[in-house]
Amino acid sequence: MFLTNALEKPVAMSETLLETDYLSREANEANLVKRSKPIMVVIGNPPYSINSINEISEDWFKLNDYHFVDGQPLGEQNPKYLLDDYVKFIRFGQWRIEQTGEGILAFITNHGYLNNPTFRGMRQQLMRAFDEIYILDLHGNSRKKETAPDGSKDENVFDIMQGVSIGVLVKHRNGKQQPARVFQRDIWGLRQFKYSELLKPEMIGETDCWAEVKPETPFYLFVRQNNELSAEYGQGWQITDIAPINSTGIKTHRDHFAISFDVGELRKRIEDFRNLKLLDSQIVESHTLKDTRDWKIHTKRISLSALNNWETFIQPHLYRAFDTRFIFNHTDILELPRSEVMEHMSLGANIALGTNRQVNGEFRHVICNRLTVNDCTLSSEFDFAHQAA
Repeated sequence: MFLTNALEKPVAMSETLLETDYLSREANEANLVKRSKPIMVVIGNPPYSINSINEISEDWFKLNDYHFVDGQPLGEQNPKYLLDDYVKFIRFGQWRIEQTGEGILAFITNHGYLNNPTFRGMRQQLMRAFDEIYILDLHGNSRKKETAPDGSKDENVFDIMQGVSIGVLVKHRNGKQQPARVFQRDIWGLRQFKYSELLKPEMIGETDCWAEVKPETPFYLFVRQNNELSAEYGQGWQITDIAPINSTGIKTHRDHFAISFDVGELRKRIEDFRNLKLLDSQIVESHTLKDTRDWKIHTKRISLSALNNWETFIQPHLYRAFDTRFIFNHTDILELPRSEVMEHMSLGANIALGTNRQVNGEFRHVICNRLTVNDCTLSSEFDFAHQAA
């Protein structure tokens, strides 16, 4: 048994300090396993973290394969969910089992990859790599306000908001040359009921409890669907065809500073920010700001101080549905302004169509609007605001 970060590329550790020799030896032994030993079982509960600190080089277990579906790029403008740590661990486990030629990958993870459109390439890759896929969806997603089919309370198996699933993926040596068969089961209800169900010995062996699903292009969903109207549905127009230029809404990464109900209050914040007589430390303390990877306070203050017509960038903004506020719509303040779409709303009298893009039967939101919008104007979970100028 070795302690290691499975996502780190195996490189030799030099034994430079006597007191760390044992750490170097352990790291090198772990790297040998990661690099060349046959691994037949990969199990775990990897972290769920969109803001991953694990930077993966392009040649290490081919993470970018999940960015393609049916041989074409996904075309997603914001594929950040594919950078979540649990996705990287699944890709590593898949790659490692493929190197061996047979084995089992068994993870308990965020259940978002089962039906989110961004993960369609990932689902297709898993079907190509394995022969059998068993998905036990434990639900409990409080972000989506999930309830059991009978309307009763549905609880998470952990003390988290994100829904959870268990995936068991099996690859046989000399397996069949066709996509994996996918089997799915749901467990709804209170936490203790879910625990008791998971402890039953027939949980895996009782095949009658599992429904086979038939993932199909373009989404390859790992959830059950009613396909009676799929042919008729397929004759309609996709929202991405209607609005080929589209984006999610604006992400400021500092709403408390960049957005306000009161135009005078927002103007005062920006005046302070561009006033170089004030120290950076004063701005940080008075407005609760901090540097990020792509936004540095000192650099942005210098840039904004040189902007003569800065007040013209204070504009009305649809922060939430029917909730109009004011935003300072400039890259010196906003981290992700989504200019490819939002400039049409701020510079002209255009009407936008906004909707959330979901394929799991939970379509709820659509709105017409003349203003720039926030990324959570319509929904806080997997929200895509498709804007047509």
